[in-house]
Amino acid sequence: MIFIVVSMIAIPMAVFADKFLRFWVGPDIASHSSIPMVLLVATYSLLAVTSVPWGIANGSGKAQYNAIFTLLIAAADIGLFLVLIKPFGVTGAAAAYLIAAAVGAPALIAFIERRLLHLSGFEFVKIYWRVGVASVIQGAIAFAARGLAVNLLSTVALMAISALSFFAIYMVLGFTQEGDRRLVSLLLQRLHR
Repeated sequence: MIFIVVSMIAIPMAVFADKFLRFWVGPDIASHSSIPMVLLVATYSLLAVTSVPWGIANGSGKAQYNAIFTLLIAAADIGLFLVLIKPFGVTGAAAAYLIAAAVGAPALIAFIERRLLHLSGFEFVKIYWRVGVASVIQGAIAFAARGLAVNLLSTVALMAISALSFFAIYMVLGFTQEGDRRLVSLLLQRLHR
């Protein structure tokens, strides 16, 4: 569920970043902030998917794994900041943060899978490939719809439609599993009460 929610929200945020910023804060800021926004959306998406292994480590009494992960990511961030900020400014800072997360997040997930769950360390790849395929299609559709984003309201509406389209794409491709359907049903029942 985390992979799905993160992907369905991150894709439209990245695809419509420049238009959203232009209509929200103006073209001057958008021209300097669009690429960093896309990089930061990717970074925080990667960090968000670590919430499950993070919780597993804490719940298993192995919070030190999370602390070590945080320290290693911070050290990588600082090192990359020193290299990338001077030549690339804010874009370099965002890229540094993304590079550290792109290495650290999968490493943490694989480590927790192997060490605490006694799985292969690649179970998340088996889960994510379906989400990835649906995300690519969602992104292509959103990209094709960019021309319809002519003001802030239409841009936000297209972002919302793109996010919701993920579910339709996922179901049409036949990627839903019985466990997914039960979890969604349970969540909807609890929300209804």
